[in-house]
Amino acid sequence: MTLAEAGGGGALPVVVKQVQDIGTYLMLTAAIDGCVIKARLPLEASAPNVGDTVWLRVVGEHTCFYKDEELVT
Repeated sequence: MTLAEAGGGGALPVVVKQVQDIGTYLMLTAAIDGCVIKARLPLEASAPNVGDTVWLRVVGEHTCFYKDEELVT
């Protein structure tokens, strides 16, 4: 997933729960409708603050989705 413009096509609003600097990328943890979403962001991305609402868009058709550590699709 990648950060997107507010209200952009194919983007969802999520609430930021945590941002971790992993060293080679940022790991964004967010929530939407009680579900937790994790997104890997480039280091040069403008890191949002905990509690902010940001918009995320699925990057490509080969993106994998997991629930409880198991592949969903």
